[in-house]
Formats: sequence, structure tokens, C-alpha cells
Amino acid sequence: ENYCSSNEDCGGYEDRGTICWDLGEGGKPDKFPVFEVKIQGGASMKWHPKAYMWRKTMSSDVWCLGFADNVGSYETVLGATWMIGQNIVFDLEHKRLGLAAANCPEARSRPAPAKVARDTPLPSWTMSAWAERGIID
Repeated sequence: ENYCSSNEDCGGYEDRGTICWDLGEGGKPDKFPVFEVKIQGGASMKWHPKAYMWRKTMSSDVWCLGFADNVGSYETVLGATWMIGQNIVFDLEHKRLGLAAANCPEARSRPAPAKVARDTPLPSWTMSAWAERGIID
């Protein structure tokens, strides 16, 4: 918010005291800042506005922040918006995280989950969770 107030309102105006901005017809969040996320050990990554902002609807010119203050806590939760435009490798065995910029296609709608046969070798917690959701027979 402070950044936009001193940088031409980031190309739009704040939408009625929300964490959203109306960027005008065909507007994109290109004038919002690019964050550099630094990770212990020296690694860093760029977090671009097209990843940390989301469009309210496909026909809307209103873009909203995809993150919020973790009130009352010093921990930071990095969610799905942080993963957009990234190849992320979770190396659980060695307790490492791999990051690389990626040019991923945008999903316009969520596809229905594929059906999985019961004899597919998966962890038991996955099988029971998927059975509850109707993903497996």
C-alpha cells in the first residue's frame, strides 16, 4: 500500500480499502514491486506481481494481493502464490528445497481429478483421503 501511494498508485487505485486495486481496462499488475525472497544459506528468488496477485474474475480489472500479514506471529507461511512461476523440488530425504524460475502455463479453470484404480500403490493416508473425496473407486 505504501509502495503504491508513492509510485503512481501502481497504475490504478485501491479498491475501497481492501487489498485489491482496480487497474483499469486491460490493466495488469506490472507496476507493483518485484520482491526478492532471501532464504537462509544465501539462496534467493524473485516473486513477481503476476504471481503474488490474483485477478478477481477473468473479466475484471481488479487485482488483489494473494498474501496477508500473519498477525501476531513471526512465522511466515509461503502458500500457493509463492509457488507460481517456480519449479520447486522438495528433497525430504536431505531436508532441502530446490527453486528455479519456470515459464508455466496459466490454469484458467481447475480440471476434475482423474480417477485412480484402487490397486495403484499409494500411501494409505492418500488412499483414504482420496476415497473420501471420490477420486478413487
